[in-house]
Amino acid sequence: MSGKCFVGVESTESALPYGLDQVSDDILCYSSDYCHWDCDFTHSVKLLVERHDLSDERKRKIPTDNPTRLFGIPVPGYEREALPAMSAFP
Repeated sequence: MSGKCFVGVESTESALPYGLDQVSDDILCYSSDYCHWDCDFTHSVKLLVERHDLSDERKRKIPTDNPTRLFGIPVPGYEREALPAMSAFP
């Protein structure tokens, strides 16, 4: 994947591991689904972190690495491999 397209995923999506295996885990970003009537917003991050079918790396990429790269937002005190911000792509 080129990094020019990002996809939002919810923490309770049962097919999330399959989706990660089919596309790059570098393009999926956490989505709270707030404020739909059926959202898990208040617990959605906890639900993502507690999943047993995702590696720790994927649990970090989805809510942190990928969105910071998409929006080019630095996170103080958080070190990760330097990836270009979305604005760096033509």
